[in-house]
Amino acid sequence: MCDGAFLTREYTYDALMLRDYFIEKINGLKNVDVKYGVKILGIEKTDHSYVVECEDCQRFAAPFLLNATYAGTNQILNMVGYEKFGIKYELCEIILCDVNEKLAPYGFTVMDGPFFSIMPFGKTGLHSLTSVTFTPHTTSYDETPNFACQSRSNGYCTSFRLGNCNDCPVKPESAFPYMAGLARKYLKNEYEFSYRASLFSMKPILMSSEIDDSRPTVIRIYSKNPTFISVLSGKINTVYDLDEVLKDD
Repeated sequence: MCDGAFLTREYTYDALMLRDYFIEKINGLKNVDVKYGVKILGIEKTDHSYVVECEDCQRFAAPFLLNATYAGTNQILNMVGYEKFGIKYELCEIILCDVNEKLAPYGFTVMDGPFFSIMPFGKTGLHSLTSVTFTPHTTSYDETPNFACQSRSNGYCTSFRLGNCNDCPVKPESAFPYMAGLARKYLKNEYEFSYRASLFSMKPILMSSEIDDSRPTVIRIYSKNPTFISVLSGKINTVYDLDEVLKDD
């Protein structure tokens, strides 16, 4: 069912190791305070700073604000009244699988069509299973993410502020039966895998990337002194595009 097969060496990375590395680096900086789970109510621009107001009545002021909130990018821009990115939003599922010894060292990707990929997931010992057709569960073309499930989440997730799909009480049922059925059409029976868990996330895709499936880094400087920058990056290797902007400021 395939025109050809290629055996190649491909490198991957462990996102959890990268996370831990940078958290350790940040924790060593005396002038950095990391806050988790903070809910932003609004952002106000003053003559010399941007003031961020949070739900717990805390207010933070800074002369430089970097908006790197990924799927929440337009929601932040909406608070400030700045021009938003042209984005479509996909509620996606990556399935984590246990695999047998035969499959463990390998990854398989069937390309150029509505196919699948199963590959090692960092150094977890698990494989990730995705597919072109079934990884996106639903799509929104609104300026901010707007999905039917939000109305059933009791305010946990809204078009004003995204929740974490993995913790959402109304997250979708897994598409594993469909992805597994597709993968098993192409894999030999000796390559065994089974369901372990699902990772859900909201993926923002630039409308301009619909044509060629590119995932560029787009950086917009909305103001200077005080400075407000938004960055929307689709691939981890494109993060270096941000270096020049941060060096200038």
